[in-house]
Amino acid sequence: MDSVCVALRPLAPVFDLIQAKGYVMFNNNYGQMMGQWSSDEALVANGLTRDEAMLIPETPCSVLGLDLRSPLANQFLDGWNQIMSDGVTARGTREPVDNLEDYMAIFWNKNQRISSDPRVRGHRCDQPAAGIVAHRLGMTPYSDLLRDIHYNGTKINRQTAILHHREFGDEITSLDDIYYHVFFRMPLIEPLQKNVYKVARKLKRLSLGSP
Repeated sequence: MDSVCVALRPLAPVFDLIQAKGYVMFNNNYGQMMGQWSSDEALVANGLTRDEAMLIPETPCSVLGLDLRSPLANQFLDGWNQIMSDGVTARGTREPVDNLEDYMAIFWNKNQRISSDPRVRGHRCDQPAAGIVAHRLGMTPYSDLLRDIHYNGTKINRQTAILHHREFGDEITSLDDIYYHVFFRMPLIEPLQKNVYKVARKLKRLSLGSP
């Protein structure tokens, strides 16, 4: 688990999943695919076309669990290590990376640094390798206990166990604000607000003579 992640609730269900399946990989809440975050060179090195990569789910590596008593988990770990050591998949390019600006150009595909395909948004060092190995082994992301703090498309819910606390910009949400939102505002204030709005709309319709 990355240090930027916050455990909101007990992690026993996560460990139960690891024990049951030998691994846990979390669904990507963004609906993004590995092909959006892999360089041309990395795909070529792994024998994949861009269209094939666009069918492979992106694997969030911020939280990943392996039961090393499981042969499948060990196969994954060995394969992940092998691909990460090939000199291109982790870096996105075999070319020298001269400075931080060049690194960020690879990370976000600025000026088509790692691909001219408009679908490519950047290159992520560990995720393409993990996604490729998982795909080859039939290890699909299946757990839905992980959420991202700054993404509203799939919101935090009462089952969310782990939260990405990864933000960009000068203002970072404090842990106190996270706990307030998750344990007070979301379960108590927001339902009350919805009910108040619902009653207000109903009263407005009645005042206008609508059913």
